[in-house]
Formats: sequence, structure tokens, C-alpha cells
Amino acid sequence: MIETLLRKKSTKYDLYFYDDIYSNRFGPYFIDLNDYLSEEHINSFNKNILSQLCYYENKLVGLPVSIDISVLYSNIKLLDKYNLSPPETWEELIEIGKYVIEEEKKLNNKNLVSYNGGFLDNEMTTCSLLDFIYSYRKDLNSPFPSLQSTESINALNMIRKIKDDLSLEEVYKSFTDLVILVYEGDILFYKGWYVNGAYPLYKPSTLPGYKKGISGSIIGGSNVGISMYSPEEKRIASVELVKYITSKEVQKRNLIEKNLYTIVDGIFDDPEVCEQVDCEFFKSHQLVGRPVYETMNYDRYSENVRKYFLPFLFNNNITAEDTLKNIDNLTKTFWVSVDSPDSYVGKITMILISVLVIVMLGSLVFNFIDKYGQFLEFLSFDSWLISMIGIVMVMLTTLTEYGEITVTKCRFRLIILSFGVTLSISPILHRLVINFPEENKISKWANKHRYPFMLILFGIELFVNIFTVIYPYSVVNEIDFNHKNFSVCSSVTPLSQIMIIINLSYKFISLLMICILIFIEWNIKETFYDVRFLSVSVYSEILLLIIYTIINKTNINKSVDCSLYFILHSSIYIFVSLINYICFYGFRIIQGFMAKDIKSTFIKNINNKFISNEADGNSAVKTFDISVNGQETIIDNNDVKKEDETCNNDNESNNVVLKLISFHYKEEAASTNNYTDNSIKTSDFSSH
Repeated sequence: MIETLLRKKSTKYDLYFYDDIYSNRFGPYFIDLNDYLSEEHINSFNKNILSQLCYYENKLVGLPVSIDISVLYSNIKLLDKYNLSPPETWEELIEIGKYVIEEEKKLNNKNLVSYNGGFLDNEMTTCSLLDFIYSYRKDLNSPFPSLQSTESINALNMIRKIKDDLSLEEVYKSFTDLVILVYEGDILFYKGWYVNGAYPLYKPSTLPGYKKGISGSIIGGSNVGISMYSPEEKRIASVELVKYITSKEVQKRNLIEKNLYTIVDGIFDDPEVCEQVDCEFFKSHQLVGRPVYETMNYDRYSENVRKYFLPFLFNNNITAEDTLKNIDNLTKTFWVSVDSPDSYVGKITMILISVLVIVMLGSLVFNFIDKYGQFLEFLSFDSWLISMIGIVMVMLTTLTEYGEITVTKCRFRLIILSFGVTLSISPILHRLVINFPEENKISKWANKHRYPFMLILFGIELFVNIFTVIYPYSVVNEIDFNHKNFSVCSSVTPLSQIMIIINLSYKFISLLMICILIFIEWNIKETFYDVRFLSVSVYSEILLLIIYTIINKTNINKSVDCSLYFILHSSIYIFVSLINYICFYGFRIIQGFMAKDIKSTFIKNINNKFISNEADGNSAVKTFDISVNGQETIIDNNDVKKEDETCNNDNESNNVVLKLISFHYKEEAASTNNYTDNSIKTSDFSSH
């Protein structure tokens, strides 16, 4: 309910009391108390504990009103009976538990339970696990042990040992029986939250540790914060109220009258307080907070901690190492890297990209080899170079998927991909425009101004991407407790989303123009095979752009892990680049490689055609071509022209569809291709 009100920017309430585990969740909606409270007031609290309970992104969003601490309750009657003291170490707890249980069995007391552990399937389990691990730190001043450390592993193994040695499996699973046991005095040691006077048969003490002097007690409690949507006049009044209820005087009174724990510094050294409460008991606790700042959804985190921990507790086949690794992964963000120890995806992909880039750029040398040059006359060398750079840029977009995802990488990813696509298709679009089957001003201008034509396309691209840089991106963590968490790029404002839509629209319009020109120039003999390969490339690119958009705009991210997410994205980049390379350039190299002797075959074809025409003047006009294996292929132009003869050839027709169809069956381009000075043209093999 609190979050709903805050998200709606409600002014209904000014002050909010909330569980301290939600400081990270509600923090964005609360004012920074540093701006309203004096340093003296803030510094009156224990800084270490305050930092674990009340901050959000360096803002003080709340102050503690009450503090809960976990303690060990000991059955005083039974301990006194056997002249024993509360345990200070976990080994002592096991020894005392075993001894008292055995002695009570001799007296026919079979209902006695040694220890509850605090491991029911609820939040207390997470708290018990955390303070148990904290009790295994090396010394008093050591921080909380890392979850995969030796200390944490030893702690989990001790938890299981206590359960096995004291036969506590059934006790750990039943809350109802536990309540009855506590109130009837049939449990020796009970772990729970400190509540003054709640258990008259028990005496509270600090929880044990792995050695004397080391302990751990988890912190809970309530904070108070002020809504950032509170009107100024009410905000000032709210600040005064916060100052009052968190003041040393009020905290002192609550401690004396209600035995409520407080983190106000020095209060347990006050003689007036210590006359009425057990100051040494309160001072002895070694407090630790829960990892609320590690996740925006602590409830779900805690639930999944239990999902991994409880099976370990009741199944001896599950190791502490595996359990702690799984728990540790809940708050980690993973990414693919070249040297990742648990996956070869990054290394294999990097090797593949490196090889492909070298092959693609290296293959440009074929432009300078006579045998291949005539197959590459569709574009000039500089146009091939521009297109190849674009193809390589698309592939190199994969590099932005490596390592930790940052806002800078998000921006560069879109820019590199966007410019790469534009660079790769601009020379193709220019070639198709000047190859138009009807004289027009655009084709004439483009034929004479190749670079200005492409600069216009690049200028539009630059304009769109400038706004892409200006409008913000954010990095969003995809939290999935069934997989390893990873980060994705997200556009955070409507304007940034609009600019992305404009960018994608520009790409689709460019590709659509190419598709239309391919249809129009489908039967032009000079580029007969070129447009067919281009069609495969363009349709594949459109399909993959659609898939890429769907992947980024749907919740598919939530059903995959970081490796699969990386594979999905990198596969699209690599596949688009490969398709474009093969259909734009690669097939021409293969064609040249397979051809045995182009010049001699060409002369032989001309001679054969001359002889054939002399022998039969009425024979159908034939077209010769050299296929990729150097053999002769015959295309009957009569077949191509049959439907053309039935079409309406009236260029003044207002029917766009009929006009497009009319262009579709034309065999000659209106403009002359000035890309090469080579006297032997590839097109000659398919047009004579």
C-alpha cells in the first residue's frame, strides 16, 4: 500500500513508518533528511548501523524509531538445575543440549527439545542464516564474511551439524509445535527477536559464535521517512515530529520504560539508564544488517535464499559450497567476457568475429586481380570499401555485448549498429537508383553525384543519432532468481523511445526503397543476377531487424540467462553481416574463383553466337552467361518478354501498380553505369 501511494505521488500522508528492509525500495520517494536535520542530531546515532538501515543512494531517507535484535533465550530453570550457563559458542550449545536432553530422558521427560534454530520457512530463516555466518567472522572488527568464503562454508556446515547432532529436523519444520514448546518451557534454547517480558521462563543473551567473544545479531525494526510529495508547510512540521520521536530523550524513555533497543550512541553508558536496564546485555550484541541494498526486491531475494538454504539443511547430498554460490549469485550481475572461466561463449564468439573481419576486409584485394575484377563491377572499389566497413561495423556491434553493460555501451551499441547498416546499404541504394529503367532527374543527379548522394544518407543518420546520444539511456538489471542476473539497455524517457522508433523507421524505409527498386529492376539484364542476390540479403536483413526489435521490446530477457541473451544478440549481428557479405560481395569472389578462363570463354561465346546467327537468321535471340562453374547457361529472352508485351507501356499512365509492373519487365537501364573503365564487363556475359 505504501509503495502504491508513493508511486501515485499521493499527498494524503506526510510521514511513513516502514520496515527498515524497504529503505532501498521506498527511498526514491522520501526526502533527504540531511537537508533538514542538524549534523548533531544525525551523528547521535551509530553511523555503522545507520548506514545499513536508513540510506538510499547516499541520501538519508529515514531514521530508526525502533530496533529489533535477534537473541538466544535460555531456559533458566533447566540451566540452573544442571548448574550450567548460556552457551557462548556453537559447540557449547551442542554439548549442553545433548547433556540436558540425556539427563531429562532419564527423568522420563521426553518432550524436551534442545534448540529451535530459527529455520522455519519464513523471514526468520534468512535472518538466522545471516547472523550465524556473521558469528563466524575471524575477529571482532572483521566485516561480514563473503558468502563463498571458508568462514561462510564452516558456518553452514555447523548449522547442519547442530540439526543432526541434536535431532532437530522435525522441530525446524513446525511453527505451531514450537510456540507450544516455548510457552510450556519444553525447549532448552530458543532463538528469536528480543521482546521484553515475552518469555518469562527464559533469559535472553547474545547468540553464540564460532569462538568466545564473537557473536552475531541481525537487526530489524521500523524507520520513519517523509514523503517528497508532502507540501512544504507540512514537510517542515513533519521534520519537527521526526526530530522529536528520534531524539535521545524519547529513545532513552522508550528504553527505560519499554526496554526498546536503540542505536543512539552513548545511551548504554548513561548511569540513569543502567540503573533500570541491563546495559551490559544490550552492549554485548554485535549487530549486522540484512543485504537490503543489494536488491530492489528484498522480499523476493529472501524467499530465494530460503529456496537454496532449506534443501541444503535437510539434504546431506547438497554441499555448503554449492548452496552459498547459488545464494551469492542472487545479488550478482553477470556478463559474458572473453576470459570467463565458466563459459567459452565469449571466447568462441571473439575468435569467430576476428576471423570473419579479417576475411571480409582481406577479400577487398580481389578488386585488384583481373580474374575477379570483372565480377566486382557492380560497384566501384571505394563503394565496396564503404559497404564492407558497414558490414564489419554491424558485426563489431557484438563487442558492446561484452563485459559490464554501461550507459556508454548502450549508446555506442545503437550508434555502431545504426551507422553500420546505413554504410552497408548506401552504395547499394545508390547503384539501384542510377540503374532505374526510365530517365529521371534523381537517377541522373545520383549518377553524377555519388558522394553527395551517400552523404545525404549519412547526414540523416547523423541527425538521428545525435538525438540518440542526447536523450538518456539506463542500464536495467534483469533479475531472475532461476538464472544468473544480467544487465540490459533501456530507454528511460518517451523522447528517447521516440528517437529509437525514428531510427528504426529510417532503416526500414531505406530497406523498403531497396526492395521496390529490386522489384523494378528485376529483369534488367546488366544486373540480372545482382538484384536476385540483393533481394535475399535485404529480406533477411528486414526479418532480422524485426526479430532484434522483438527481442529488445518484449520480456524474452526475463526467460534467458546472460549467455543465451548474448548469443541471441551476437547471432543477429553476425548473421546480418554474413548474409550481406555473401549476397553483396562474396558470391562474386566465388564466381571468379570457379571461372576457369573468362576471356577465352567469352571470345568462344561470341564466335559461337556469330556462327549461330549466320546459320539461322530466324533463330531466337539468345543470351549467354558464365555460371559459377564456368559452364554456359542459356536464357531465352522471348520467355522474359512474353508478359512484357501484354503490359500497358504507356509511361503517362496514372496507375502506379501498372507502371511498376511495366518497369519490372524492362531489360535496360536508362542511365549508364560509370563505376568502371574496364572494357570487359561481367554484365556482358549475361546480355549478349
